[in-house]
Amino acid sequence: MAPAIPWLTPKPLGPELHLGPGLDSQRCAKALVRLCADPELQAVVAFGARARGGASGF
Repeated sequence: MAPAIPWLTPKPLGPELHLGPGLDSQRCAKALVRLCADPELQAVVAFGARARGGASGF
């Protein structure tokens, strides 16, 4: 029996990706569609945040 994890239920990719400067959202969306079409793929986890280079204290 598979564990109860939320990504076992497919969710569609939103109509617009807002990735910020330097990233092509249409190109990224097309790449994700190609990736998700792979029948061997079990999960794609996408996070809604980018590194901003603001770490300090190291």
